[in-house]
Amino acid sequence: MMRRFMKDAVIYALPMFLARAIGLILLPIYTRQLGPTDFGFIEFVAATSAILLLILPLEINQAVARLLPESNDQNRQKQILSTALWFTAGAFGLFGATVYMFRFQILEVVNLHSSYEQYAIAVCANFLIAAIVNLLQVQFRFTSQAKSSVAINMAVVLTNLALVLYFTAAGRLGIEQYFMSQILSGFVGISLGLAILVRKYGLLYANLDIPILRELLGFSLPIVVSSIGVALSGSVDRLMVGGYVGLTDLGYYGAAARFAAVVGLGFYVVSSAITPIVYREHEKTETRKLIANIFHLTAYSSIILLLVMSVYSKSIIVWLAGDKFAAASQYVFFLMLSAVLANLYIFFLGMDIAKNTRLLSKINLAAGVVGALGCFIFVPLIGIWGAVTSTLIANTARFSAYVFFSQRAYLIPVSLTGPVILIVALTIFNLFSVGKL
Repeated sequence: MMRRFMKDAVIYALPMFLARAIGLILLPIYTRQLGPTDFGFIEFVAATSAILLLILPLEINQAVARLLPESNDQNRQKQILSTALWFTAGAFGLFGATVYMFRFQILEVVNLHSSYEQYAIAVCANFLIAAIVNLLQVQFRFTSQAKSSVAINMAVVLTNLALVLYFTAAGRLGIEQYFMSQILSGFVGISLGLAILVRKYGLLYANLDIPILRELLGFSLPIVVSSIGVALSGSVDRLMVGGYVGLTDLGYYGAAARFAAVVGLGFYVVSSAITPIVYREHEKTETRKLIANIFHLTAYSSIILLLVMSVYSKSIIVWLAGDKFAAASQYVFFLMLSAVLANLYIFFLGMDIAKNTRLLSKINLAAGVVGALGCFIFVPLIGIWGAVTSTLIANTARFSAYVFFSQRAYLIPVSLTGPVILIVALTIFNLFSVGKL
C-alpha cells in the first residue's frame, strides 16, 4: 500500500507540485520589481480573488465535479459543462461591470488610493479568466482526465513565467504587466482546455440550460456556507491588513505568507496521493497504520522546517525577496506554523468517511468566523500581529476540531504529544526572539 501511495504521489501530484513551486520562484522577481507597496496591492487583489472564486459562482464547480462523472450521456455532460461555463462567465461579467461603474467608491470603502482605479478592468478580467480556468481544471480532474488538467495548469504557469521573465528583462514589470501576464497565460489555458473539450463533445454552444442549472445549484448552494468559512479563513487577514494598516505593510505580510505557504506544496502532494486510498480502502487495518506513519513523518518534518525558520528566517527572506522586505522575516515562523496547522487536517478524514458534511461545514465556517472576528478586532489595534494571531488561533481551532470529531468516527493510531510539546517550545522561543514575550 505504501508503494501505491508513492506511485500516486509521483504520477498525479508531482506535476501539480512543480506548477505551484514556480510561484515561489516568481516571488523574488515580484518583490524586487514591484516593491512592498505595489506588491501589497497585488496581494490585496489575490485575497479578493480567492474569496470571489469560491463564492461568486455559488460553488458550481463542486456540482460539476459531482454530477459530471455520474452521467454516461455525452449530450448531458455537454449541457452540464456548457451551463456551468456560461453561468460562471455571466456571474463574473456582471460583477466586473458593477465594479467598473463604482470603482472609485469601492476604493474609498476599502481604503485604497484612487490611483488604483486604472487597473479596474484588468483586475476584473483576471477574476473572470481565473474562474474559467478553475472550472475547466475541475471538469478534467473529476472525469479521470488528470493529464488534461495538468496540461492546462502547466500551460498557464509556464506562459505566465515566460511573460514575467520577458517583462523583467525589458525592465517593464509593473502592476499592469503583472495582470497582463496573468490574463494572457489564463487565456492560453482556456484555449487549450476548450480545444480538448471540442475534440470530445464538438462545439460548445451558447447554451445555458435552466433545468440543469437548477440541478447544479441545488447541489452547490448548501456548500456555499462552508466555502464562506474557507474564504474568510484564507483571505480576510490580507484584506484587513491592506485596508487598515496599509499596502506597504501588506507587502511585508504577503511576502512572508507566500513563503510560508511553501509547506502547502508538500501537503498537496501527500493529500493527492493518500486521500483516494483512504476513500477506497478505509476499512482495512493497514490503511490506518499507513495514515499514522505518514502523519508522524510529515509532522516531524514540518517541525524541523519550523526550527530552521526560527534561526534563519531573516537571512532567507532577504536572500529571497530582497533587502526591502527584511521586515517580513519576523512573521515567517508564525505564518508557517499556521500553514502547517491549516494542512494537517488531511490525515483526519473520519468526518469525510462518515459523510458528515454538515459538521465539516460548521467547523470550517466557525474557524473562518473566528479568524475574521479576530482580524476585525485586533488588526486595528496591533496591526499585522493582529492578523498573525487571529490566523494562528483560527487554524489551531479548526485542526483541533478535525482531530476531535474525526478520531471519534475513524480512529487513527497517532500520538500528538511529542509534536505539540515541540511546537509550543518553538513558539515560545520565537515570541522571545521578536520581543513579544
